[in-house]
Amino acid sequence: MRMLLLLAILPACAFGPVRRVTVAPLADYADTKTVQQQVDQRLSPERAAVEASLLNGVVGGLQKGGGALGAQTAGGFRLRLTLLDVTEGAQIGHRDTVEAAVNLLGVSSETASRTGRLAFEARLLAPTEDLELAYGRYEGAGQPSLLASRAGVELGEAIGLKMVQRRLERFEHRILDDRFFLTPTASTMEPGSFAITNDEALMFRVSAGLHRRVQLNFLLGGFGVPFGGAIASPAIHVIGVAGGGGIGLVGVVDVGLKVLVLDEGKYWPGISASYDMMNVFGAVFGAGALVIGGAGGGAIAAAAGIATANVQFNVFNLTVAKHFGPVQVTAGAYVFDNHNWLPQSANITVGVGLLGAGGTVDGSSAPIPRVPTMVQPYAGFEWVLGPHSALIAELLPRIPVEETMLTTGARWQLGWEEPVGPIARDRIRFRIDVAGIWVYLPKRGKYDALVLPLPWLGVGVLFK
Repeated sequence: MRMLLLLAILPACAFGPVRRVTVAPLADYADTKTVQQQVDQRLSPERAAVEASLLNGVVGGLQKGGGALGAQTAGGFRLRLTLLDVTEGAQIGHRDTVEAAVNLLGVSSETASRTGRLAFEARLLAPTEDLELAYGRYEGAGQPSLLASRAGVELGEAIGLKMVQRRLERFEHRILDDRFFLTPTASTMEPGSFAITNDEALMFRVSAGLHRRVQLNFLLGGFGVPFGGAIASPAIHVIGVAGGGGIGLVGVVDVGLKVLVLDEGKYWPGISASYDMMNVFGAVFGAGALVIGGAGGGAIAAAAGIATANVQFNVFNLTVAKHFGPVQVTAGAYVFDNHNWLPQSANITVGVGLLGAGGTVDGSSAPIPRVPTMVQPYAGFEWVLGPHSALIAELLPRIPVEETMLTTGARWQLGWEEPVGPIARDRIRFRIDVAGIWVYLPKRGKYDALVLPLPWLGVGVLFK
């Protein structure tokens, strides 16, 4: 029931009077249960009465949302309010006024009989220092003296619900931090958040946070790869192309569920697991094969230089991650299983020769019913430079070592700091990824072997 309430409240905050709610990791304050109200003694009597109603309302909302108890006890969180706008209105005489429309639409908590405005900020501070742990902002229409109590409860409940999520967390969430460029992290998206990303202008990913521990992913798109050997296509993990010179177009449809298995603790890492149903299809022009998993994994046999087929994988993943201040280190592995439960039209063979002049499918190789199970390990590294930027590196080792992939790049996150506009646009965040995927190109004719980076560009938008 609490989960349904959270999913209903958080998206509504973008349009309703609760304009912004942020909560820091609270694992270090697991024993702090109560709230102390801090009153501003400088307020006029009229504003002091509104502040008192707001303080009581916020504390009641925190208790209702499960974030803290209502009792004022020494050593508890400290609640501090800042009144931004307390404007008493007049009786509404014309129903076509903007104020009447706002009230009638339900933005105000009172009846549509008076105008006015109430705006305030609530900050929850650590017990013994001025460290801000939670922040909320409310902007509503209506008569403040009548609106204050309910406004406080609404904002307090929104903060309390988010505090429940963050009680077990020790690190700050960043925009779309559920994955790096090619590999996942152990994090899941916040409940109620929704994201759309695009990589290489072809790969579209839609993700949604269903629960603090559960995330849904959907991937659709294609990836064009220039090739002259076993170049892995990062868009679909370890699927690659091989053959003579040309262009490979590899597509994928992927539906997956990611689960946070273990919260990261002070001394132990966080762990996540996921399952994806991945359907791979491709058309390779001027090549001999669409290679699955490198030289030893198998191949979709070509016909007259053109291969068109689909392969359905069950992809299992386990990721371990640990934060060390601004640095995060990850390690994990993908397991690709080809026991398909969707129709599969591939002619699969093994023993593909990946020669320096291009790979070929051995015509004497007998087809096999499925691609052998494959394991792709990986490791990741992130160094957060500040609130808007981070450096990321990933390693995907393979055998032979020439097929190992290394990615290096940077990530930026952008957005508004203030809830300006009718949809509280500070809830919208943008992500930009720029990276190089370092691959090995074997010697071809008169051209020497070389290592070079394939450019990787990703963009995304997050709604929370």
